Amino acid sequence: MRGRGFIAVCPQGTQIALPGDHRVWNSGPEYERSSGGADDVLFTRRLIDEVSSAYPIDPRRIYVTGFSNGGQMAYRLALELSDQIAAIAPMSGGRLAGGGPPTRAVPVLHFHAMADSVYPFEGGLGVHSLGRVPHAPIEQVIAEWVGFYQARAAAQLQLHDGWELRLHDGPAPVELVLVSGMGHQIAGGRDDQLPGQAMRSEPDSVRMALKFFTDHPI
Repeated sequence: MRGRGFIAVCPQGTQIALPGDHRVWNSGPEYERSSGGADDVLFTRRLIDEVSSAYPIDPRRIYVTGFSNGGQMAYRLALELSDQIAAIAPMSGGRLAGGGPPTRAVPVLHFHAMADSVYPFEGGLGVHSLGRVPHAPIEQVIAEWVGFYQARAAAQLQLHDGWELRLHDGPAPVELVLVSGMGHQIAGGRDDQLPGQAMRSEPDSVRMALKFFTDHPI
């Protein structure tokens, strides 16, 4: 990330038996079989060690983001590598802890689209979901992380044209960005207008994630 002081590392998950280049992270029990039992937590820890040995990495500023199943993996890493992960910015994917809280408070900035048919905001299975295990409702995921760190239960609401930000403030804030009218994709800061529809704006999720990360070292 030239000019930002970041080194971006983009690993790939395990390839699965579907036409094309489809890969998956073992983000929880529902992906244990399809990932071939890959230990992606250990893989990530070793990856951090390898990159840190080759580059001048600040150990207080290691962050994780991911899209869809990658977003689910970001939550798992925040749970199991909280000694190394400073903050996460999952996009269009979430999961419940399935156990106790992380050993250290990890700030969360979550992006989700209200028209997501792969990972519905309300949870369950959407018309384009790939797996057979119902997804956890995003509001339930956010509430769990708010409870982990005693963040403010009542969210501060910031309304924008086409999207909103729900901020649960605290020592480790939990923020939820909701985009109306958008499907299973990464919000890119565009202004779109489809035939017969009103103009829809998107937040710039990458820019917001970089700002969030910058603000939250360990």
